[in-house]
Amino acid sequence: MSKDPLGQTARCFRIIKYLCGHALDGMSNKELAAALRTSPANVCRDMKLLAALGLAETLPSGRYAPTPEPLSWVTLYKAGIGMITARSAEFDRRVEVRAVRLSDELTQLHQE
Repeated sequence: MSKDPLGQTARCFRIIKYLCGHALDGMSNKELAAALRTSPANVCRDMKLLAALGLAETLPSGRYAPTPEPLSWVTLYKAGIGMITARSAEFDRRVEVRAVRLSDELTQLHQE
């Protein structure tokens, strides 16, 4: 196993990333260790930290899974993007209305 140059913090973020892809069935300690190229002991230690932070949990099967917390971040992100999209569409609508008015004004000027 290679030593993770970024340490526990980076490993924990990577664990959350892997777990979010297995939210319902979870991942075993062995699967996570292989995916992260680290020791099962590191995974166990990292999972204790993630559990204390409310970001991961152990399923009754013994496999690890994310809690709803990190998955809710995705929903929050999507809601933010939705608000930005709505604001952008409203701005585009206002620009279009103004462009039509300007076009009408220019047409009137040319007709005079």
